[in-house]
Amino acid sequence: MTLSATTGLRLNAAQLKTLAESLEGGTNVVFSSASANEGSNLRVIVDARNFAASYATYKRCVANLIPYTFDQLSRTLINYASGADVLSSAAKAQLDKIVRYTKADNKVLGILVDAHSDKHETPEDADRLSQQQAELVADYLIEKGLPATFITTRWHGDKFPIADNKNAAGQAKNRRITLRLENEASRKEMERRVAAVKAAEQKAAAEQAAKVAAEAEKQAAAEASSVTTSQLEQLVEKQNLNSGKQPSL
Repeated sequence: MTLSATTGLRLNAAQLKTLAESLEGGTNVVFSSASANEGSNLRVIVDARNFAASYATYKRCVANLIPYTFDQLSRTLINYASGADVLSSAAKAQLDKIVRYTKADNKVLGILVDAHSDKHETPEDADRLSQQQAELVADYLIEKGLPATFITTRWHGDKFPIADNKNAAGQAKNRRITLRLENEASRKEMERRVAAVKAAEQKAAAEQAAKVAAEAEKQAAAEASSVTTSQLEQLVEKQNLNSGKQPSL
């Protein structure tokens, strides 16, 4: 392998692999400069001693790296079959990823589990099915080592469909469980959204109250005006009678 005094040492992937394998096998590696000036050649020897143990630690570290990020798991969707009373292997695989990541990242503050169902004959049946699915997920997460206090479960029956319940494809999409991982940033974002919704609701309520008050004031003014006009008409009629004029019809 060649060392250049001007460009330094550059190795491609194949050369790096050869270097690591040589050092791991106990062979020293020598780099030399390709200088045209006699007497100015450089030789750098990489000693293989102690390399194997450190390299083994490095490889174990790489092998244990989690191949997915918070953003990839923070919103996880799991669908379930009609009438299912156990988790599918695909659902368990997704949940295993969440468990592995959550145990490794101490910034995760909690997991929200929301279960939904397709349309059923009664709301009670839909609620019961979605509750069952939420609890299946929570029980699995707890079984895999996550604390129960870490998990919040909610079930919504068929109240929030995302597809048409009149066909099988839509029903399959509506039978779903969503898991949301929370960290400090996502929790603050959720709090911001909730505050924005509350502010909008308060603004709408204030505008409605102002509208009602304005209508009431307008009605009161109209009634006051009507009473005043009536009183004036009575006064005019009374004056006409007193003066001997015929009352107006």
